[in-house]
Amino acid sequence: MKRKTRLKSKYIRRRIILFCLILLVVFGLWSLIRGIQANAAQNDGGANTFSDNSLEKSEYSDIVICIDPGHSIDDSGAVPPESFDIETDENKQNLLYGEAIRDILIKKGFKVVMTRDSKHEKAEDGSSVDLDDRARVSMESESDVFISLHFNYFDDEGIYGTIIYTQENSESDNSKREKLSEMISDRISFDIPQKVSKRTYKDDNAYYLTREGVTHGTSALIEIGFFSNFDECENIVSSKWRQKMATAISEGIIDFVDYYKFDI
Repeated sequence: MKRKTRLKSKYIRRRIILFCLILLVVFGLWSLIRGIQANAAQNDGGANTFSDNSLEKSEYSDIVICIDPGHSIDDSGAVPPESFDIETDENKQNLLYGEAIRDILIKKGFKVVMTRDSKHEKAEDGSSVDLDDRARVSMESESDVFISLHFNYFDDEGIYGTIIYTQENSESDNSKREKLSEMISDRISFDIPQKVSKRTYKDDNAYYLTREGVTHGTSALIEIGFFSNFDECENIVSSKWRQKMATAISEGIIDFVDYYKFDI
């Protein structure tokens, strides 16, 4: 009788151990798959496609942010003066800042779409990404917020700071565009801190992508800084300063979304 009891107890222990091992294997496989998916979402949220944030559902999961890194591989944009001995250009920095903002917003749970990124620097047909391509990405994704990123250059090397442009349209309510500019400006001013100018324009031919009806949602164009100012140019190419600026812009976008309680 004792022998049978011992055998039964031994059998039960083996079953428990086997069950625990199966659970560990299943959990390990699930964690591995989740990690692979999360990494893919982080690294492959490319141009014209949504970043997959389904693994981290949040209150922002239904909000779409379109990030537009200005210029292209065939149009480098502004460059620092040769005397600065700083090798970079606007195209490169637009991508770096755009992808940094994208990564921050993804972690917050937003859906993010980019008009181009470092993996998709050209349109599908191999041509440069033009203004119509960028507008189409925003429209097709039905973005709630559209942010175009650029850098500045001026002959006077003493000029520095961030400039945020929004359209002033006499035929529509400009309050949301003004609020988006204000929220981003406040974050940059206080969190960096950095001098910021908020400017509106009425010319229908200026800043095409921020004109009402061209892109989807509330839009702004941000000239992050001046390549032509030596101190600011050094900041621009600094990864630490880039992360601070990307965080400030991202937090400004979040403040805007929160202010309107998602009715944007």
